[in-house]
Amino acid sequence: NAEIGDYLVNNGHIRLIVGKTDDSFITAEAKGKYYGMVVTQYKYSNPNGYKVVSADNLMSIYNKIDISSYPTGF
Repeated sequence: NAEIGDYLVNNGHIRLIVGKTDDSFITAEAKGKYYGMVVTQYKYSNPNGYKVVSADNLMSIYNKIDISSYPTGF
């Protein structure tokens, strides 16, 4: 039941769902200055260990993180 704007999350990686087809998610992930933005398609039946997280749930988790321990500029 994932919608565009929700996320696929796995082991510290977060991919934004930017599109859907009849059988796949289309996702975008920032991969850093050498790779830029990477767009990938994952079949609904085999999302490589990623779990769907709604945008609202991800923000509620993020708001509980103590960011004071992160380096300046994070």
